[in-house]
Amino acid sequence: MEHQKGFRRQTLPHYRKVITSLVSLAEMAVRAGNQRLSDTEKARWAAEVDSALAEIKEAVAGGEEIKGDVDRETEETPVAHNDLEEEIDTMRRELQEAEKELITQEINKEKSRDDLQKARAKLMRATETQNTIATRIAAKETHRNMGIGLILIPFIGIPVVLGASKEIKRLQQLNESTAKWKAKWQVKRDNRANDLEQCYRKIAELKGKLVEEASLREKERKLVMMKKESDELFEAQRTVQHHLNHLTALEGELEVLHSQCTRDTFYGIQAIKGRLQSLFTVLQLGSCDKDLLSDSRVCSELTKLDVRVGDFNSISYN
Repeated sequence: MEHQKGFRRQTLPHYRKVITSLVSLAEMAVRAGNQRLSDTEKARWAAEVDSALAEIKEAVAGGEEIKGDVDRETEETPVAHNDLEEEIDTMRRELQEAEKELITQEINKEKSRDDLQKARAKLMRATETQNTIATRIAAKETHRNMGIGLILIPFIGIPVVLGASKEIKRLQQLNESTAKWKAKWQVKRDNRANDLEQCYRKIAELKGKLVEEASLREKERKLVMMKKESDELFEAQRTVQHHLNHLTALEGELEVLHSQCTRDTFYGIQAIKGRLQSLFTVLQLGSCDKDLLSDSRVCSELTKLDVRVGDFNSISYN
């Protein structure tokens, strides 16, 4: 609405004066009838034509200034819209990808947690196995040492020593195997713990990313407002152009009339009756739907003009 208001401020005062001058011309023509104008009337006629032309030029200049502002804004608007729409589309894609990735990471988190618990259970069993083996080795070593003490009794001491040594060796081999098995599960535990930590970190990042959804909604609301403002701007452009076309049409008619009303070219009202009728018609028809160029004074002057034009058209020039 600001552009329409600006157009009205820039043009209406001048347009009103143009109509007043044209009413005066119509009244002078009706009073003169088919008689020639006196020198005084000719001077007044020329003054009214000059005034009308000057005022319409002011109105057109003011209207073109507003039209220029509107045109510049309408040229910039699509660029701003496109930039914001591209930004929104990018954010939507990123949020959709983040939502999918979050689901994947939640699944990975549960799997990594299960794997970590499994690895810890295996390590606990390995530790318990090692502790059992160490206890059994200690017991066998004690048993072997007792056999060594009985070595003077060959039939008792030697079998004890040999049996204990053999069992200790087997237990030591079992302990080595258990240690390797434990080391493998320690690596798996550490890997699963690292995987779980990465999942938690990634999930935190993705949840932080999803917080941007509020920003997306704000940008979408902003785009809706921009489109509404854009529609209003384009409507203002159409309205301003429509009114400006009327003013430029009047300007063209008045320029031709002015060229025929100079001291050297004015041969009386009869010679320019067709031009006056064309000017009055442009004004009367063009003013019908021009809200920005209308007020009570304009309406009053147009009513006067309608009456005077009817009278003027009825004059017969011989």
